[in-house]
Amino acid sequence: MKWNKGTTASGYQLQQYKDGKWVTIYTGTKATNTSYTVKGLKAGTAGYRFRIRAYKTYGNNKQYGSWSSEVKVNTNPYGVSGFKVKATTKTSITLGWNKGTTASGYQLQQYKGGKWVTVYTGTKATSTSCTIKSLKANTSYKFRIRAYKTYGNTKQYGSWSGTLTVRTKK
Repeated sequence: MKWNKGTTASGYQLQQYKDGKWVTIYTGTKATNTSYTVKGLKAGTAGYRFRIRAYKTYGNNKQYGSWSSEVKVNTNPYGVSGFKVKATTKTSITLGWNKGTTASGYQLQQYKGGKWVTVYTGTKATSTSCTIKSLKANTSYKFRIRAYKTYGNTKQYGSWSGTLTVRTKK
């Protein structure tokens, strides 16, 4: 979470909505602390709710400002594991990966012409392989993959896998 520095603040109180009530998860004691990493959230989960307010210290007392608008956050899915070559021919490569427990689908990219280009978008979490065709024989190709989670009309992406380099057969 990030916020702007308050010109009159001594610190900030950040709350998360948990189990039907607002719970303080962070109390910043410096006006210059304008971010906080919330840990322990579940991947690929919708609707985490947060709010924040500034406070000013007068002696031993804190006087609080009003609460911010509520911020709703959807977390990214886990990265894709088990990304590997399943088969190669002279003109095709079949890639496979493990089913993501928090994924709605997958985005597979190939490195072409100096940039990463999407060559497959799987729209089901159960789709765990793809065959890339029309390739040249005895040639190396690079691929990477990431999972995505769909929230309404938007996709939130997990981290990219490592690059997988594969050579077609002679």
